[in-house]
Amino acid sequence: MPQVWNEPNCCGGYPDTGCCGPSCGNQSMYVELFANTFKGLKASNPQLRVGGPATAQLAWIEAFVAGAARAGALPDFVSSHLYPTDPWANEVALSHTRDGFFHAISAAADSVTKMAKQHGMPSSTQFLLTEFNCGLGQDCADSFFSSSFIAYHALNSQGIVDRVPVQSYWTFSDIFEEGGQKPAEFCQAFGTRSFNGVPKPVYRAMQLIKRLGHDALPVTQQVCNTGTGMGGGFNCSANLTVTVVAPAAGGVGASYEALLVNHPTGVVSMRTNPPSLPSVNVTVVFKGKMMPSKVSVRRVDESHANALPAYEAMGRPQYPTASEIAALKEASALVVEVLTPKHAGSGKWAVTLEMPTFSVASISF
Repeated sequence: MPQVWNEPNCCGGYPDTGCCGPSCGNQSMYVELFANTFKGLKASNPQLRVGGPATAQLAWIEAFVAGAARAGALPDFVSSHLYPTDPWANEVALSHTRDGFFHAISAAADSVTKMAKQHGMPSSTQFLLTEFNCGLGQDCADSFFSSSFIAYHALNSQGIVDRVPVQSYWTFSDIFEEGGQKPAEFCQAFGTRSFNGVPKPVYRAMQLIKRLGHDALPVTQQVCNTGTGMGGGFNCSANLTVTVVAPAAGGVGASYEALLVNHPTGVVSMRTNPPSLPSVNVTVVFKGKMMPSKVSVRRVDESHANALPAYEAMGRPQYPTASEIAALKEASALVVEVLTPKHAGSGKWAVTLEMPTFSVASISF
């Protein structure tokens, strides 16, 4: 599935030139490049799915499709990149809420659907987000912030998966060529794993997402209270996201997974330190005739599945020893915590968890 070129609207030595956005680059030259590449690839193998423009900041989508149509090279898919810190996301979406990034992607998919109808493309033509992560210039790549970001966005995106089937996190490892290799652990490179292969919180959050089944069960959210010692109470339903899923083939012996995410609204940037927001105590009540004897909990937050504090305690060695790397991997591990559920009325049982700011928790039973 070839994607033609990469960010043609980021010119020259970006970011040195600062030229990256909808007004940068040369659209007509790119369309010519795309059309010639498209026709050559199709002549070689008509089964190849060829698309573009792979622009930064969701740029050129409608202009690209119109130009490709005039050139007789209608794309099989339309692709672009977006980061939640991009100015273009701020312009087209609710930039000061946690949903702005999602709404911008959904709007891009709507544009593709509209252009497909106008230019005779298949109605099934899809939009692919082929590059994104938790944000640029805000020191989030190594942080637990990225774990709640990816979990919240993954749950949000279930509603558009038919129109946006691919969202590609940049990037899998800190070992990649862009900008030159940085030979150090936790240097805010974009990988989900460090230079020496230590899983970061975002990697662990992806593992929790992968545990989810196929059938979503309805969830009703109510008022929840601040964490122990914080005092008072407030409605945190705007901060907390809960989903419960089961395998597609349920029935006797089926397992269930509840994924809880505390990714606060109104906070789109962590910068160096997280904002001083209180934890929330969350009680998840399940309806069912049989109460399990125990549930398993896996957490990703500031103090769980997060190796960065251990690395800081080591003095941030540029070249950690084998034993130090082993200790970092141990600190990054998902630890299974066993909790005993409690009766919560007729036919109900419950589990209570404390959810810090920017946290993810998985309840399995």
